[in-house]
Amino acid sequence: MATNAPSSITNTANVSGGGQVNNANDTASDPTTVNQLPDLTIAKSHTGNFTQGQVGATYSITVTNSGFAPTSGVVSVTDALPASLTATTISGTGWSCVLATLTCTRSDPLAASASYPVITLTVDVANNAPASVTNAAIVSGGVESNSSNNTANDLTTIDPAGPPNINIAKSVDVSGVQVPGTDLTYTIDYTNSGGQPGTNFVIVDPNTANIDPLERVLRNLDFKVGTMTSSPGTTGLVATFEYSNDGGSTWTYTPVSGGGGAPAGYDRNVTNMRWSFTGSLSHLASNNSGSVSFIARIR
Repeated sequence: MATNAPSSITNTANVSGGGQVNNANDTASDPTTVNQLPDLTIAKSHTGNFTQGQVGATYSITVTNSGFAPTSGVVSVTDALPASLTATTISGTGWSCVLATLTCTRSDPLAASASYPVITLTVDVANNAPASVTNAAIVSGGVESNSSNNTANDLTTIDPAGPPNINIAKSVDVSGVQVPGTDLTYTIDYTNSGGQPGTNFVIVDPNTANIDPLERVLRNLDFKVGTMTSSPGTTGLVATFEYSNDGGSTWTYTPVSGGGGAPAGYDRNVTNMRWSFTGSLSHLASNNSGSVSFIARIR
């Protein structure tokens, strides 16, 4: 019997021939009651393409009763996530969900032609995810009659991640006009706002490639010995400190107190500083930013 059979059907038989003369009683009808059954179906979807390294991409899973009677008993949904996707949350109103197994269950009856509230599955995409993946979800239970439509496959296109994009911003701890002898603390913040981790990057200050030659070295400033620092936060980066006394041509100079005729504790010979980082600067908050700093005295 078809899974979409109506609640009542009538089977009719006819007899003919045999030389009979009375046709009024040649037909017999047998009305038959058909017990209606539920039929669970499942749909899975997402919006747009995902991107390598993306955080917080979402899938929507919807369970519908396409049959002719309410469900009964436990209804279960299980998601089969591809290896390049990592689930971070799974939930839906009225559903009891377990992240470890990507399973959601509920026992309230679902009327014919009705749908349960949507299940939302949130995932992170691996940095090396392939160009496409298929995510499958399966529904079961409910004392349904048809298991051939219990799986939904959602083909997902994954775009390549953009390159790392490390931005810097420089600031000083004072404002307005300052007088000679004032210590200035300079801070350089860096952030990777790109699509992939950045590795082996370098910060040089002053920038030896500045258009104005006067801005390529410390000018009218004496470096305060021992104040070059790195604050990597949670990035895991390790910085190596280097100094130049010739505008960045070489990086072998070691600052000394009174160097170049500067006051004690300062070195006037320092023209540039360089922070060379080892490790990988993530593109994901909150492990994608840190800062470096130094102190210089106005001559």
